[in-house]
Amino acid sequence: MFLYHALEVIPGGAGSAMLFSAGTFLYVATVHVLPEVGPLDKFKLFLMILGSIVPLLFSLGHSH
Repeated sequence: MFLYHALEVIPGGAGSAMLFSAGTFLYVATVHVLPEVGPLDKFKLFLMILGSIVPLLFSLGHSH
């Protein structure tokens, strides 16, 4: 309840909270999946880095 009211008062607070939540979700998902992938060779590492950069590139010209 306190957090709900605090997010209304802080400008950009809802966006920051959603960003933190999304980052936490991605971290937990990555930590859960990486042991199942096995040893990382250079190609797998390249694909993992590429997969994290492509969404950033798609969002560069996007605005609301």
